[in-house]
Amino acid sequence: MDELLHAALKPIKHRWPDRLTIEELYPPIPCFEYPINHNMVKIIENLLDKKAQTVNYLHRSALYSNAMSNIILRPGSIEQAHQPDEFIELKYIKPTIELLTSFAPIKKRSIFKFNSA
Repeated sequence: MDELLHAALKPIKHRWPDRLTIEELYPPIPCFEYPINHNMVKIIENLLDKKAQTVNYLHRSALYSNAMSNIILRPGSIEQAHQPDEFIELKYIKPTIELLTSFAPIKKRSIFKFNSA
């Protein structure tokens, strides 16, 4: 990315030398990657009957990846995520609640009840 930025700004830097500086605001965050063949990925794929997929955006789980294993599991469609009009279709809510409650039995509260009507 740094190379692309410098290449794009090269004509400006050439025309006005010493007037443009590029400084790193934050140190780079390493890429977050979970082994696709990890047992937890396979368990979730089986529960969802869907294949895990790679997405191209920063998630705060990358900040913790050296300390713990992370899997990002969220309801909705990646095509709608992180967009100005982001939303989650209702059809994703019930399956997500069922999946999360299947991981660890919890006392069901009214917030976990789903009324499809």
